[in-house]
Amino acid sequence: MKYLALLAAKLTAFLLKILKRGATTLPGRLALLFDSRILKKLSQGVRVILVTGTNGKTTVCRMIERAFVLSKTPYFLNRSGANLITGIATAFIQNCTLKGQIRRHYAVIECDENAFLSVSDFLQPDVIVVTNVFRDQLDRYGEVAHTLSVLRRSVQKCPESTVVLNGDCPLTFSLSRAVHGRVFTFGMEQAACGHFPGNVPSDAARCLFCGEPYRYTYRTYAQLGGFSCPNCGYQRRRPDVYVSVLSGLQAQSSTAEIHLPGSVRHVRINLPGIYNVYNALAAAAALYCAKLPESIIFRALETFSGAFGRNETFAASTHQIRMLLVKNPAGFSLVNAQIAKSQRPFDVCFCLNDLAADGRDVSWIYDVDYSPLLRAGVPLCRVYVSGRRAYDMALCLKLMGFEAQNICLLDFEKEGLLLRTTAESENDFYIVPTYTAMMRLRPAFAQKFGKEAFYE
Repeated sequence: MKYLALLAAKLTAFLLKILKRGATTLPGRLALLFDSRILKKLSQGVRVILVTGTNGKTTVCRMIERAFVLSKTPYFLNRSGANLITGIATAFIQNCTLKGQIRRHYAVIECDENAFLSVSDFLQPDVIVVTNVFRDQLDRYGEVAHTLSVLRRSVQKCPESTVVLNGDCPLTFSLSRAVHGRVFTFGMEQAACGHFPGNVPSDAARCLFCGEPYRYTYRTYAQLGGFSCPNCGYQRRRPDVYVSVLSGLQAQSSTAEIHLPGSVRHVRINLPGIYNVYNALAAAAALYCAKLPESIIFRALETFSGAFGRNETFAASTHQIRMLLVKNPAGFSLVNAQIAKSQRPFDVCFCLNDLAADGRDVSWIYDVDYSPLLRAGVPLCRVYVSGRRAYDMALCLKLMGFEAQNICLLDFEKEGLLLRTTAESENDFYIVPTYTAMMRLRPAFAQKFGKEAFYE
């Protein structure tokens, strides 16, 4: 049965690549129909680092990948971000022989937080990373309590795994009580937090265990920071991997003093925003737990430049175009704060879709903080809206204080129009799409500006 499953899946992948289709989920779906335990069989003998959580999964995986490239360690990962069980199965199938043999030492697996429960039936990772937990796609996942419940049950099914948790997030750190194995944490120390980004909404105002409001000695963003419950004593502990000094938080990069157990280094992270500092810490913690040398870990963080659609830069003739994926109020608010740090006049286009992967309910855009854009130090010249819910986005911006006459509609079905608008702009251009909008736009931008397609 395993042989038939692999044969059908590999033939399907071959045909899809001839047709220049992604081949990111269908081969795995077919293989699982033939053999529901194919993932368990293929993963035997492979060291798995699994990354889950609401935000930052793809970036953390690609940072981990960078370390394996530098160390010349044989590995594979689900590069396209197909992070449900079908996409994960596809990644294993693409890297095995017809006999099911995998000659890579490591698998770096991005896993949707709500798919983890089914994936954990078949994968027993060496290292599990939970980046954070935020409100995300309410109509698909419900409140954060549901996501936490799924993650809790998932880690309980992996008793041998080392679990890496965001120690600054009271939601994420609560999972430590469910872990049977080793818990390893990452976070930001108070001395590093002089760069508070503003009114980023919190998804955890009260203690999970007793309902008392949290007290904070400091906050980095949203619910992340030095939290404690004055009633039951649940509180942050000092992380195993942490930033003690954040000396630069610029529009394109940041500089941080990162501590690993027994070593410390000033690291330039070539990505903007405090959320990418957290992503770097998550990757560093995972790599440390995987026993990679500290020198490789630090070099990987310093030489990583971004994942597709996430802070990705396209070079036009006179300016830069940046694509910044958004999925929820916390991430969107931080992206706005990041864009507002631009050193040159800029245009921005918000592309809002409402397909299943985006979330059908788009009311979350009203919980986003747009004020950094309204008070940006350099001019925000033009605001564009696009996507299936462009009119909802335009109304939201108008109610948030943007001048209606400065909001322009771009037809999402005419990709060439958006391409031409961004290419012909005299200003730096920021594209802020939801997930399916990014997946629709990114191939067109990659083709025009000479970047690799995600299936290559």
